[in-house]
Amino acid sequence: DIKYVDSQGTYQRLPRDHKFLAYGQVPIFKEFDENDRVVMNARFGQDNQVSSYRSYLVSNWSATPYWAPKIATTQEPSGNVTLSMSWNGATPDVYDCWAIYESSSVNGTLRKISQQVRRTGFETNATLSAGTRLMMAGAGKGRRVMRRSKNLRVQLPSI
Repeated sequence: DIKYVDSQGTYQRLPRDHKFLAYGQVPIFKEFDENDRVVMNARFGQDNQVSSYRSYLVSNWSATPYWAPKIATTQEPSGNVTLSMSWNGATPDVYDCWAIYESSSVNGTLRKISQQVRRTGFETNATLSAGTRLMMAGAGKGRRVMRRSKNLRVQLPSI
């Protein structure tokens, strides 16, 4: 599947004798190994509808969003609260844990970390005690909290 383009292509030499080729005018880029076998083939749109002036393959890219992490809760039949935490846009190297702050009062203060859990992927879940009424979570690296979510009140089920 050889592609020919009139303009905007990119060629980049990579470590281990790999090569990165972007077709510019055609929204396709590929990585080839040392034997010129395709090890990555990606498309980011339809031919003749999008193009890319330059493309680069960067292996050490890192992103720390300026926005706050998001949290949501689910009330279990047992009364426990499951807290779901996510920081969309952050790359895996940016944070490795969540600091959780909880209060049994909706008017309480959230100054002390009640528990810390390891990040388990795009979304991490933690179980809070049945009496939790107000919570917040902070994305952290080691013992340093980098960004905190907004406070969230637990909505009690109506009877």
